[in-house]
This record gives sequence, structure tokens and C-alpha cells, in this order.
Amino acid sequence: MVVQRTASGPQSSSAQPRKIPLPLELSNLPKFLKISEVSDLLRVSKQTVCQLINDGRLPVVKAGRSLRGARVVKCQLIEWMKGETQ
Repeated sequence: MVVQRTASGPQSSSAQPRKIPLPLELSNLPKFLKISEVSDLLRVSKQTVCQLINDGRLPVVKAGRSLRGARVVKCQLIEWMKGETQ
């Protein structure tokens, strides 16, 4: 039997993990987020967000090859957050 940790404590693998609701502040954010806004939202450094982008784990919209001016689409960030919490 596999035990998973959730917000409410350990559960057996047969039970569904509790879904963590997204923060209400997401509805107030613009459609395209800067790397600094994503880092504030995820409570990680800008360097960590850039590493997630470079690893291909976080989708981003870029103009050119550099991350300068790159934006993360809010709906894609929400989907990514749901996938990371499961």
C-alpha cells in the first residue's frame, strides 16, 4: 500500500488526493505574467523560474531566444500548477 501526503495528512493510494484550491489572487492578474510576477506567485526566486523555463517544465511565450521580455500565459500557469500539485 502506497501512502500519499496531502494537505489533510497521509492517505492510502486508493483514496483520491485532496485538490488544493488556487489562490484567489490569480483572478486579479493580467493574462501574461512577467518572470518576476511568476516568482512572487510561486514564492521562488526568479532564477528558479528561469530554470523551470529552460528545462521545458514551465511553458512560456518568448520573442527571440532570450528570456528577456518572456511572458507566461496565466491559463497555462494555472494548468501547470495543477499538474505539479497532483
